[in-house]
Amino acid sequence: MVYKIIGGLNPSAQETKLIESIGQFKPKTITQTSSFTIKANYRDPFLGTFEKKKRKVIKRKNIPTVKKPSVPFPTIVYKGIVSPKGKNEKVFLIIVNGRQHMFKRSTVFNEVKLLNGNAQEITVVFQQQKQTFQLVK
Repeated sequence: MVYKIIGGLNPSAQETKLIESIGQFKPKTITQTSSFTIKANYRDPFLGTFEKKKRKVIKRKNIPTVKKPSVPFPTIVYKGIVSPKGKNEKVFLIIVNGRQHMFKRSTVFNEVKLLNGNAQEITVVFQQQKQTFQLVK
């Protein structure tokens, strides 16, 4: 048993044999293969849906907007209500830029629209601006 341990520690030198080469080494030339792509357009196994195609986002150029010159609110004077006999609708006397007009609700004159009114005040809209005017005696 001691012999095996000592023999294992000092192994006898083995002779290495040289092998003569039979020929010279010639590496194979690699030819280029054509490329390919894999389209993974199959159903998602978890969601059960197909992959959505990505849309190209087209950026639009900023076109400068032409601002309309703001027109000042016209001069409006509320003079009162005129009600025809036997009718329940109200007719309002309003002076717009020095010209007197009769307005019913939703009536438009020179871009001035009457929204609503009562005996004390009226509400009008001009170019998306809303104002309320009191009765002038």
